[in-house]
Amino acid sequence: MKNILFLLSLLPLAFSCSDSIVEQEEEEIIIVEEEEETESEPEIDSDHPNVLLIIADDMGMDASPYDTSFNGARTRKPVMPNVQKLYEDGIRFENAWVYPTCSPTRAAIITGKPSTQTGIETPGDHLTGSEKLLQAFINENTNDAYDTGVFGKWHLSTNSSVIEPMGIDTYKGTTSGGVSDYYVWTLEEDGFSTSITDYYTTTAYTDYAKEWISEREKPWFCWVAYNAAHTANEVFHTPKDAASYTTTGSNNLRMYMQMLEAMDYEIGNLLNSLDEATRANTIVIFVGDNGTPGKVAQAPFSGGNAKGSLHSGGVNTPFIVSGYGVDRIGISDKSLIEGTDLYATIADICGVENHDSEFSKSFKDLLSSDVGSNRTTNFSASANGYTLRDMNYKLTIENGIEYLSNLNSDYEETTNLLDSELEMEAQTSYDVLKSAYDQIK
Repeated sequence: MKNILFLLSLLPLAFSCSDSIVEQEEEEIIIVEEEEETESEPEIDSDHPNVLLIIADDMGMDASPYDTSFNGARTRKPVMPNVQKLYEDGIRFENAWVYPTCSPTRAAIITGKPSTQTGIETPGDHLTGSEKLLQAFINENTNDAYDTGVFGKWHLSTNSSVIEPMGIDTYKGTTSGGVSDYYVWTLEEDGFSTSITDYYTTTAYTDYAKEWISEREKPWFCWVAYNAAHTANEVFHTPKDAASYTTTGSNNLRMYMQMLEAMDYEIGNLLNSLDEATRANTIVIFVGDNGTPGKVAQAPFSGGNAKGSLHSGGVNTPFIVSGYGVDRIGISDKSLIEGTDLYATIADICGVENHDSEFSKSFKDLLSSDVGSNRTTNFSASANGYTLRDMNYKLTIENGIEYLSNLNSDYEETTNLLDSELEMEAQTSYDVLKSAYDQIK
């Protein structure tokens, strides 16, 4: 009997302990739920995303790391996983055009105007202070919302002291078209020159951009223009750190590939330096400034129809947009795009309402929807002539000689349709392209 009474006396205690355990478990569950509720997505500034523009030097379509509509297995491709990932997570434009040499392309991007309007027709031509640069245009129309920085190759003037007064907050890099040695060169900043030794320019430009971005407290527009893969004294200058590239060998083509791969390695370092929130709020644009150098050009191009020429090999380059606001993922778009269009497009992305101009058309809508191109023709030019195209035909007038080709069936431009009587469709395109030039010149 005493044993039964003893056990009965323990029951309240047992229930009390049980209740405590349940309450403790419930409290623990509630705490976990509260922790889960505090997790949030990176904060996005939809009105003013960051913009990272990356310009590769001397990189034509035949040097793209991905298959295009014409190169396929015919070309050796650089191993560029970071640029490849930009495309896989974004959109590439197959029919984007720039100029056949570097200065005119850079001028077109930063002014939104063709060479016929800026006077920048050859490498080394200088911009005048009367031009409204993209960075100034953005801040004048967004209440000074952006910090702006340009790092690397400028090649639009030789004096760095004139760059920032034109509306760019920070400039640091090289003002000339190239360097004689990728490790020994002259840094230009605020009008002062500093001798650099043992600092590969591709790495240096990346480090300058990384440091600048890390110090920003408001939205930023960062322009990174690499020298790679431009030669140094006519020689392709690969980095000492073999871990930064994959291709082996020492002939011109392989060394050219190594320079591109080292650039890709640094692009990865730059992107990886951004924290999650910053990366989520950043749109990345990658473009080649002109075609591949003739001595390393690959099929269907060669020395005479690559960099410096008005052939497709001189003006058609890789053009990729990825990141914030890009909903068309892994898409290859054939809309007509010009380098001048980056002016209106980047301004549009940054929140400028009246962004389009006579020569620059925003393609921002193409990043999220297949709405078609805002332009019916592309234009490019050199000191020797000009070229235009529509969706099917390309007209080139160089040194007084006219050449018309059907790019859909003859991307290599081997047949001049003007050698025989034109069919109606070709004649219509010819007339339209001739008329378009009259409006541009």
